[in-house]
Amino acid sequence: MARSLEMNFIREILSLNEKLSLSQKETAKAVGKSRDAVSNVLKMAKALDITYSKAIEMKDDELKNLIYPNSNPYRDIPEPDMEWIDHEMKTHKNMTMMILHQEYLEKYPDGLKYTLIPISKFFSYQIS
Repeated sequence: MARSLEMNFIREILSLNEKLSLSQKETAKAVGKSRDAVSNVLKMAKALDITYSKAIEMKDDELKNLIYPNSNPYRDIPEPDMEWIDHEMKTHKNMTMMILHQEYLEKYPDGLKYTLIPISKFFSYQIS
């Protein structure tokens, strides 16, 4: 599934399916998601024996990791240190983001590609 549903939708899907015995189509309409999304949640929950009562006792992260175990393929890859980038950009006149990215990839060969670096975190940096 391209995007993870919010955890309250997962719990609501399980609740509607278990308590009201709604069909997948009816459940999808009730939560405002596609039938395929509802089907995927119910399949994974069934395979893992996750019921509504179990789901409400789980923390959001725990439930998300069980229902969507591969939802973020980059979760184990450290992001570049934006404070270090800021320091390097300010102290080295000819430093560029591309050079810093190459250094990052030397340290983390499977690291984030240039377009995946959360550059929005860096917009506070002012070019002088």
